[in-house]
Amino acid sequence: MIDLEFDGLKEVENFRSAPRNLWGSMEAQKVMQNPKLRTVEQMETKEY
Repeated sequence: MIDLEFDGLKEVENFRSAPRNLWGSMEAQKVMQNPKLRTVEQMETKEY
């Protein structure tokens, strides 16, 4: 799992094509099965 943070939705959308291009390569298909990309939005942050 890789967790990345972006400043906004535009940056996320710009990034999304890079992993998909990588996952489509023959080399990646040899070592990865069913990769998934999820985008989540942080709703609240609390510090303890």
